Amino acid sequence: MINVGIYIYDGVEILDFTGPYSAFTSANKLSREKKFNLSLLSITKELISTQNGITVKADFCLEDVNNIDILVIPGGSEARNETAHTQICDYMIKYHNEFQYILSVCTGALIIARTGLLRGGNVVTHKNAYTLLREIDQSLTIYSDRNVIRNKNIIMTAGVSTGIEGALKIIEEVCGNSIMQKVSDNLYYNSIEDKVSY
Repeated sequence: MINVGIYIYDGVEILDFTGPYSAFTSANKLSREKKFNLSLLSITKELISTQNGITVKADFCLEDVNNIDILVIPGGSEARNETAHTQICDYMIKYHNEFQYILSVCTGALIIARTGLLRGGNVVTHKNAYTLLREIDQSLTIYSDRNVIRNKNIIMTAGVSTGIEGALKIIEEVCGNSIMQKVSDNLYYNSIEDKVSY
């Protein structure tokens, strides 16, 4: 069983985390085997108010979890807040070598960049975040013509819906191409071959 932890916080963009969530749960259903065990993680036990106004509650507090294989970092309005994510940044720095993957969705790249784990790497993020991402780490090369790009075990996706695309790449590696294609078809997601640098 692969443990997937999806980080949520006040101001998170809901599609950034529900897109990958749907892809991983679809993989469980279509493979007829529960490959992925999914949990929502937060730094608080309080309700989370998303950027879109929907309220959600995490399954676990970050401090109580240390067995994550895949960590998903979604974007949102508060991803730009440099002081709001110190705990998840510390968590990534501590455990990054133990993760199979870190999946960055949209402006989740801003959070990961603050850890220094992307230093000198190739990255993608939402086009409205290019300037801030360069301010955080000038060593990064930002690609504007890619949906998905990889830095070692960090898979980065450019915009809101492309989080699904990043999850599909992980599903392909874990479950094989056949299951990935079934998930893609089930979600009515177009071919992931275009604009992927992998």
